[in-house]
Amino acid sequence: MFREYKKNAINNEKGFGLLAAIFVIVVVAMFGMLIVRYTISGATSSVDDYLWAQALYSAESAAQLRILDYDNGGTGTFALPLVINQSTTNSIIDDFTAPATPATLRITATRLNITREIEIKYLLQ
Repeated sequence: MFREYKKNAINNEKGFGLLAAIFVIVVVAMFGMLIVRYTISGATSSVDDYLWAQALYSAESAAQLRILDYDNGGTGTFALPLVINQSTTNSIIDDFTAPATPATLRITATRLNITREIEIKYLLQ
């Protein structure tokens, strides 16, 4: 009788290995998908930060060029800085009228899909 019970118990456990293997495969696949998801989101965030910084620096450069042009006695006409795959838009709002008059300069720079706008208040002596 004991042999018969032992034989039936072994026969009933034949599918357990398959179920355990499927469970392990599903769990490992889920961990893999989570790792890929976080890697992609981290890379996207890093690229956005890089483009944000490039757009910001381009706008700051255009503002500095504009102020230097006025400060050095220029005519107020200048060329916007050229950066590959980047546009520093001509939406420049500059209410500069004369030295010793407070003025505001707004410049927008776009790098691919990231746009930065800066506003500078300045006073030339």
